Amino acid sequence: MADQADDDTYLGIEPLSGVNLVAMERIFFNMQLLGDDLFTNTTDSKIPESYGYFFPQAFIKRESVWTQDQVDNTFGPLITANKLKWAAFSMLLIFGLVFLVLTVFCGLRYKKLKASMETVYPEDEGDFA
Repeated sequence: MADQADDDTYLGIEPLSGVNLVAMERIFFNMQLLGDDLFTNTTDSKIPESYGYFFPQAFIKRESVWTQDQVDNTFGPLITANKLKWAAFSMLLIFGLVFLVLTVFCGLRYKKLKASMETVYPEDEGDFA
């Protein structure tokens, strides 16, 4: 009886590097026997005309699975670099937002200071020369 979970061919790919960590290969070699003129004299077994009979010839089952220690030893620096990349990105994003807020605050403060200076020294009083 075929087992879907055990008899399926699939690959497990590590997303950051594209390395194949799990490989399950299942290959079945079958022979198909179709009815023709040679089998017309047999009365005890009739071969279905549409699909015939399938006879299994060989089954190859190969698998390769990395252990967690192998994954940690091979991809430890890659995972650390990825975490550092996201930490640096987060810090730069936070600093950018802080400087944006400071720029808006300083601009508003400058506008307010300029308005108060214009009331003390109006620009339209003419030349002193």
